[in-house]
Amino acid sequence: LSQDFSPEGELGVAVGISALNPADPNSLTLTISKSTDKGETWVDLADQLNGFPWEISVPSADVAYILCSDKIIKYRP
Repeated sequence: LSQDFSPEGELGVAVGISALNPADPNSLTLTISKSTDKGETWVDLADQLNGFPWEISVPSADVAYILCSDKIIKYRP
């Protein structure tokens, strides 16, 4: 649904749908994934989100911010 990379590409963060109940379209479960090789490979993280990821910002290889519904999540790899 959303992704961003640090300026040099050392860290990429993406949020995508990992589960959806067809009977309840508002029941999205989202998984955060990271890449450390400019998007060649991705690893799913244990963290899951509920809500819609409006924006991802990865200002450096040390931190990423995810705006999801009404909260900001700070992720440090």
